[in-house]
Amino acid sequence: MKQIALVCLETINNGGDGILADTTRYLLSQENVRVVTVQLEPEYEERFGALDPARKLVYRATRKFNKLTHGGSFATKRLFYTKLRKQYFVERFRGLDGVVVAIGMLKFRTQKFSFLFEAVTEAADQLNIPVMFSAVSVARPDEKDKRYRQLKNAVNSPSVRVVTTRDGEWGVERLKRHYISRKGIFISGAGDPGLLSPRVYGIEKQPGGILGINVIRPEIFAAYGNTAGEAEMLRFYSGLIERLTGMGRPWALFTNGVERDHEFALKLVHRLGLDESCLMPRPMSARELVMTESRFSLVLGARLHACIAAAALGIPVAGLLWDDKLRFFAKTLGRENCFMEVDEADPDRALTLLSEAEKTPVDTGATALLALQTRDGIRQFMHIVDREKLISASEQPADPGKYIQELRAFAMPYKIHRVYNSQTYRRLAKPGE
Repeated sequence: MKQIALVCLETINNGGDGILADTTRYLLSQENVRVVTVQLEPEYEERFGALDPARKLVYRATRKFNKLTHGGSFATKRLFYTKLRKQYFVERFRGLDGVVVAIGMLKFRTQKFSFLFEAVTEAADQLNIPVMFSAVSVARPDEKDKRYRQLKNAVNSPSVRVVTTRDGEWGVERLKRHYISRKGIFISGAGDPGLLSPRVYGIEKQPGGILGINVIRPEIFAAYGNTAGEAEMLRFYSGLIERLTGMGRPWALFTNGVERDHEFALKLVHRLGLDESCLMPRPMSARELVMTESRFSLVLGARLHACIAAAALGIPVAGLLWDDKLRFFAKTLGRENCFMEVDEADPDRALTLLSEAEKTPVDTGATALLALQTRDGIRQFMHIVDREKLISASEQPADPGKYIQELRAFAMPYKIHRVYNSQTYRRLAKPGE
């Protein structure tokens, strides 16, 4: 039985990251593999348990320096986040057959992902095992930013074999033009695996008429080029709640589980003088997030997986746009008319978008097809793992060009076409036609 490392992010209690981990784990388990979970941001004891005392001392000193210098220089961060953590990944990947990274974003401006992905790919390079980046959104490039160039180098590492993007044709184009330059890397579109969350958790939409309002902390917007701040978002949410209450429309606030999001939601509740019962309990797992959303009949989303979970459950969704991943999600499902830019957030316009969303049923055919594309991307990677094991056993050199030819023949006979209306998909008689 093949053994595959699932690199995920379950240690920050964001339901979206948990959904990615659980649903990708489910897809891998369907391929008859043993899944070994490896956290991208593990707890301290796990991360450095394998290091000798000298390395631990260097780590502690570097961490203290980072705090004193507000993060330190690029070189310091690279030592801290790449070189020291590479050893952790080497220990976790040793003896496995492949690595699937299910983080959801190829990004470099926040969360130090460029350094962490560099550590992952360097570890895989050292062990000569293949890597897949599964169903990622793709950040806008910036050639002037060292972290972008670092991320670009990481995804072009010798170990990387497959990169799939949930950003539709736009994401594929961005990968080809700005990220992937090495031959032998298979690129394709995919759906977010979160579209499978109702099946994975055994949860169905429940009857009810409650509108779920997803709350996100406003300080996150600036990192993505937006100007909306706390004052603007407090006015927006307050105005919307006042209007819904005046209309007699039942509503409830909820978050994806991130602690700072929940703190901002509580601040909103206290500002309006409301009882805290109007805020759904903070979900402590991905399953709890999906269960919370299953009680709603309509959702105003702010975080991507709040929108994805709603769509997967067949719940009409409108939302706020503050990053390309949300813009591409809206385009892929043909729901651009139900979303607005966060910098233009207005309570009255939100009511109009929610009304439009209720008139626009979720295209369940499109969501099902996107889920199949996600599964197919995993299967393509398993095909590579099997082939490389055979090559390794026969000690013959690999031919990257043959991978691409075989994967194209292996791909399922579906294609996603640009969305112009609710008919967002088409089945083709043969692959590639």
